[in-house]
Amino acid sequence: AYDTPAARPANVVRHLPTLQPPAALQSFDPDDYPAGFMSRRLLCFLGIVVGYTGLYFTRGSLTYTAPVMLADPLLNISITDIGAMTSAFPLAYGLSKCVA
Repeated sequence: AYDTPAARPANVVRHLPTLQPPAALQSFDPDDYPAGFMSRRLLCFLGIVVGYTGLYFTRGSLTYTAPVMLADPLLNISITDIGAMTSAFPLAYGLSKCVA
């Protein structure tokens, strides 16, 4: 709202933090990483990919399989068991987000 620094009240400038751009990041040579870091990083990435792929394919499958599971007398599953499963999946997902 002030066109020139002279028109700006002194207390406005005094209370603003000084913002500086971050220092440039130095690029790292892969040899600078500790031994085994690259393989652990790849393993972590693959674990995330496999986990999210499994979540994607199984997220909605209980909706379609629950009626069949209830109708099958060999499984001996009640509607309460189905409710426990539908509650356990989001809880497990939420806890996995905390761990990751």
